[in-house]
Amino acid sequence: MVSTINLWWLLRWDKWVPCWGSRSLSALGITSTILALLGWTIFSSPHRSPTFTLLQVCRLGVLGNHDYMGDVLSQMDPYIQLRDDRWICQREYHLQYSLCTDSMKEGCKMHVDFFFIDTTPFVDDYWAASQTHTFDWRGLASREEQLRNQLQSLNDKLETSTANWKVVVGHHTIRSMGYHGDTPELVKNLLPILKKHRVDLYVNGHDHTLQHIKDQDSGVHFVTSGGGSKAWDGVRSSENTEGVLFAYDGQGFAAISMGPHELLLSFHDGLGNTIYTAHLHKSRH
Repeated sequence: MVSTINLWWLLRWDKWVPCWGSRSLSALGITSTILALLGWTIFSSPHRSPTFTLLQVCRLGVLGNHDYMGDVLSQMDPYIQLRDDRWICQREYHLQYSLCTDSMKEGCKMHVDFFFIDTTPFVDDYWAASQTHTFDWRGLASREEQLRNQLQSLNDKLETSTANWKVVVGHHTIRSMGYHGDTPELVKNLLPILKKHRVDLYVNGHDHTLQHIKDQDSGVHFVTSGGGSKAWDGVRSSENTEGVLFAYDGQGFAAISMGPHELLLSFHDGLGNTIYTAHLHKSRH
């Protein structure tokens, strides 16, 4: 079980893919407090209330720095998915989900694209000779080749994406007011690609806070959802506050509801109380 990612996903739309079920938390006798402590980010259709589901859902993982401090290959072992096809964890992958409803015209092509990336190899400090932790780099190409290939792959996929919404998911922050702050290597290498292709959201963990920051130049929204377990690392009041819309130092989780032209982001505290909401809109033309 990957316990250090701090980004787990429940994806619920009007049409289910085979690995999703419909057992809700209330049916299981589990409260939203448990969900918050697990640190999940929930996606739902705007046509439904964000019914929290557990166990019978896809679990889409991205690798974080603490995962690399263990047996990283075991978390991507295909045998895990043979035992449980709801588990997906790879270094990078792309998923597409329809935003069409039964009431929409036949031939509807509206959808959201999710691009999951492996951000840990980008961080210079993890490769430094002075680094005291041992990282499991097995399975990677040379670092230079690994980063170049991953950036090129993401760029190519975004180049051809016709999605209504484009969401990139990685473990590390790009912009953050939390303990770790911005990740310079991602600001330099990844952010230009997100800006170029007008990515809507970059969603991450790493900092154990809840944050919403908007890039003033491009409109990319940075969503940090890392308060599912460890929290109270602090929010840096002295850092660059440009574009900061919300920063919460405490336990909680994020829920994101998407339609073809509207997106609702909400943050909830450890008791499930809504503490922040933001609406994003897309042109209908």
